[in-house]
Amino acid sequence: VDIALYGYNGRNKPGGNLTWHSYWQGKILLPGGECEIGLIEHPNHLGTTEEGYLLLRPWADRVKPFSLEDGLMTGVEFCTNLFARGQAYRLNCAYVAGDPPRFRLEATRLETQLGEAALTGKYIERLVLREHDAKVPFTVLLDRPEPTVRIPVGTYSKCWVVLKENDTRAFSDYRDWLRAKPVTITAAKAAILHAGGPLTNWVAVENQGRTLSIDYRLAGDGGRYRPAGPVDRANPPQVAIYRNGNQVGSGKLEYG
Repeated sequence: VDIALYGYNGRNKPGGNLTWHSYWQGKILLPGGECEIGLIEHPNHLGTTEEGYLLLRPWADRVKPFSLEDGLMTGVEFCTNLFARGQAYRLNCAYVAGDPPRFRLEATRLETQLGEAALTGKYIERLVLREHDAKVPFTVLLDRPEPTVRIPVGTYSKCWVVLKENDTRAFSDYRDWLRAKPVTITAAKAAILHAGGPLTNWVAVENQGRTLSIDYRLAGDGGRYRPAGPVDRANPPQVAIYRNGNQVGSGKLEYG
């Protein structure tokens, strides 16, 4: 377990998070090669998939550390219907008591109607789509997708994107994840899915009475993104305000 505690200067609002690292893992053969498949149990629901997370990555990456809190979507919410590596699967997972105890997970191929989607951005390492308001919804994992992809037809209300160029990574801003516009995939017509880079730095300045509101945005196709990796809170961004060439104000911005 990793515990991270944090607070904000001048505010009595402490916070924190706890990351659970224990998980069950096995090997599965999917189109394109062997993969590690894992189940990260929820601490309050051990022995079940309730509120659990599904991990899926190349078998060669199994020794790499991961976190559910870093935005890189190594693990996604456990689902019954999964679309990955160009194939649809029905997942059946059950706890098997014994010595040693284990989970038995079966992935059964499904036949489902597919539709096309054109991706407008670049540098996509992983794209996660979650279907909207379906009886048995699909979760779609696209790793390093081509500009045009085929995925199960339906209406997807959630879209999460992880970008990577060289050693730099970024991921969708959580605020856009909460209010994403649904995307409908049909068999008749290709859909346009706005996601990806390149990314651009923006600063929005708004005058609110005697207060100047400054909002930084790292924007790409489809919305805002956040850089991946640790944040150096010891050196926050600074701002300087000039009027007629003379500095009239300055300070450091606060995280949060």
